[in-house]
Amino acid sequence: CVCSSYMGLEPGTDMIGIPVTKVFIGSCTNGRIEDMRAVASVAKGRKVAEGVDALVVPGSGLVKEMAEKEGLHEILKEAGFDWREPGCSMCLAMNPDKLKPQERCASTSNRNFEGRQGNGGRTHLVSPIMAAAAAVNGCLTDVRHLELTNFDPIDGEDDIANFYEGTLPSTGALINSGSALTSGDDDDDNAPGLPKFTVLTGIAAPLDLQNIDTDMIIPKEYLKTIKRAGLGYAAFAELRYENPDEVAVNPDAAVDKTDFVLNQAPWKNAAKILVAGDNFGCGSSREHAPWSINDMGIRCIISTSFADIFYNNCFNNGMLPLKLPRQQVEILLEDAAAGLELTVDLPNNEVRRPNGDVFTFELDEARKTNLLNGYDQIGLTMLKVDKIVAFEAKRSIDTPWLDGATTRVPASMPVHEAVPV
Repeated sequence: CVCSSYMGLEPGTDMIGIPVTKVFIGSCTNGRIEDMRAVASVAKGRKVAEGVDALVVPGSGLVKEMAEKEGLHEILKEAGFDWREPGCSMCLAMNPDKLKPQERCASTSNRNFEGRQGNGGRTHLVSPIMAAAAAVNGCLTDVRHLELTNFDPIDGEDDIANFYEGTLPSTGALINSGSALTSGDDDDDNAPGLPKFTVLTGIAAPLDLQNIDTDMIIPKEYLKTIKRAGLGYAAFAELRYENPDEVAVNPDAAVDKTDFVLNQAPWKNAAKILVAGDNFGCGSSREHAPWSINDMGIRCIISTSFADIFYNNCFNNGMLPLKLPRQQVEILLEDAAAGLELTVDLPNNEVRRPNGDVFTFELDEARKTNLLNGYDQIGLTMLKVDKIVAFEAKRSIDTPWLDGATTRVPASMPVHEAVPV
């Protein structure tokens, strides 16, 4: 079967003893402090097996700080583990830490699909403690057969005091009358946050591929930014360029694939609508996917279905993911392949073809209202700014000790005289 061929294993193969050359311990769900302790319990007094490259990536800066206070990093480094800075790392191969084709890895990533840790890589999902066992034995191992060292968390007042070092005192009420939040021009097409979506007419590009996932929309190598703008060059990089890895480092080095529709006339740099296959936007939850498509100038995607997270992210970025029956999508694919323009009329819930035919669609009224008015989440909040200001003013009178409260407040921090003790 395809699965056994990809993984290089025959059905019924005993998993214990399968050799690995890479071990990744980390991810936002498996890089907690308790995971670091579990890994150290295996690493104590042992060495990473010869020929194995083992990475340990704390799930956050706080986890790294706590692990180093407990000395866990020294145990791991002594055993031959590579102690890294917090980040995504090999969880989804965002940086040079990637599997080579057919390279096998024991990984604590929180999900798995073909190519997630590198094109052709073979990933076995395991718990942190099982990954550590694989690292020291050089193969998938049942950790229950190993003797472990127990590590208890440090519990002391000095550590708590150090943890809160540098916290700031109350800054006062967070929202006040006259705040910048209350300003703005309601007549501005872009107020309060996104361009309004009303009637969109433009060339539609056909992309009749099924299950286009977010890694196909924007590969992980392009995710090293939190800016919405400027990612248009990254959209569909692996479908679009001969050298996508090089483009991730140097966009000017791009070599277009001539057979990709968005590299061809009349769609290149002109398409405003994308007509796509079923289940568009599946895979991981990266919001960079709609960012990149939107930055290409495409504000509407028409398909039979969308993955839920991608669908929601589109609305949060002023884009319309539009669902139609397959028969109608196929007709629009033919129009798009002919280089024709389509019109998406949101106020009337219509898609109009060049010959005058009309397809109607359904859309949640709240989402429709947000698109028509250009409301993002901040914009929706601004609609209730008067109530927020009134609440903050009342709370500041009733509970002044809550004004500007930090989330890291040490027990010794001076408090407001009115706070109940």
